[in-house]
Amino acid sequence: MSRKVFISYSHKDEIHKEALDEHLSMLKQNHIIDTWHDRRIIAGQNWSEEISENLEQSDLILLLVSPSFLASDYCFNVEMKRAIEMHKEGKARLIPIVIRPCDWGSGGLSDFQAVPKDAKAITSWGNHDEAWLDAINGIKGHLAHFKPVMSTFPVKVKNNIIQVSNATLNWIEDTEVLLTQGIVDPDFRTMI
Repeated sequence: MSRKVFISYSHKDEIHKEALDEHLSMLKQNHIIDTWHDRRIIAGQNWSEEISENLEQSDLILLLVSPSFLASDYCFNVEMKRAIEMHKEGKARLIPIVIRPCDWGSGGLSDFQAVPKDAKAITSWGNHDEAWLDAINGIKGHLAHFKPVMSTFPVKVKNNIIQVSNATLNWIEDTEVLLTQGIVDPDFRTMI
C-alpha cells in the first residue's frame, strides 16, 4: 500500500509544486507514494474540508517553503501548524523543502531537517534538476525508515454520527478479510 503524501505550498509557487510532482513520478509509478495537493479539489467540494481531510490522512507532509509560503496565512497558520502537531503526535512526518531563499528557520521549522542538502533553496542551485534530485533522495531515505503510527480508533463523531475516514475504509477493503457477524443461539451459549 502506498504512502499518502500531502503537498503544502503557496499558489505563487505553483511552478515549483509542478516540478516536485514531476520529480516524484518514479515513486508514484512504483506505488510507493500517492500525492495530494489542493489542485485535486473539484468544483462543488468544500475546499477547507478537503484540505483538512487529506492532511489528516497523510503519512508524509511536504512543505514547499518560500517567502510566499511563510507569508500565506493559510499555509503557515493552518497547514504548517497542523503538520507540526501531527509530526509530534507520530501520525505523520514532515519534511520542509526549501524552494526559494527565505527566513524559514524563524518560522518554527528549525527543528526539522530540510531538503535539499544544507537547506540550500532549490532556486539557488546552478542546476534545478540536481537540486530536486537531492530533495527526492532525502524523501526516499525518509520513506525507507518511517512507519506511521495508526490511530487506535480512527473515526470522528459529527452530529452524533460516527464517520470513518477514507483511509480507514481503504485499509479495511485492502485487508482481504471477510468481516461477518455470527448468529447466536437463544440461550447465548454457542455461536452457530
